[in-house]
Amino acid sequence: MLLFIGLPLAELFLLLYLAKATSIWATLILVIVTGVVGTFLAKRQGLSVLFRVRSDFSQGRLPAEALVDGALILLAGGMLMTPGLITDALGFSLLIPASRNWFKHRTMQWAKQNVTVSRHTADGFYRSATHSEVIESHVVDREGNVVEDDNGR
Repeated sequence: MLLFIGLPLAELFLLLYLAKATSIWATLILVIVTGVVGTFLAKRQGLSVLFRVRSDFSQGRLPAEALVDGALILLAGGMLMTPGLITDALGFSLLIPASRNWFKHRTMQWAKQNVTVSRHTADGFYRSATHSEVIESHVVDREGNVVEDDNGR
């Protein structure tokens, strides 16, 4: 709740302070230019991430890092379209690859600690899977005979 009330008030205070220190026109131009430039950069980087996702999928890899990059770039675009100096600074920091990598690393660490991957099996049982758990699989034909297992047999 503090974020939804405090951030807009801080943004308004900074914009009014900047308008008083310079001029209302300079402040208005700054807000418009950062919005346009930020949107252009977010679109360009977003397309780049989209190509990385497609490439990862075509090579049979899970595009986890590219998807996190995409989410951060989307967040940056939203922040840059919102008028204000604080959101612009945060948005531009998410578009700079070095600082985005820092945010990406923190986001992925948080997800590894707080997100649980689970699966439901064909027999209806719920099982939680961790990254260290080995899940065995095998291919069964229509008659129930094992055609191939994890060892290629």
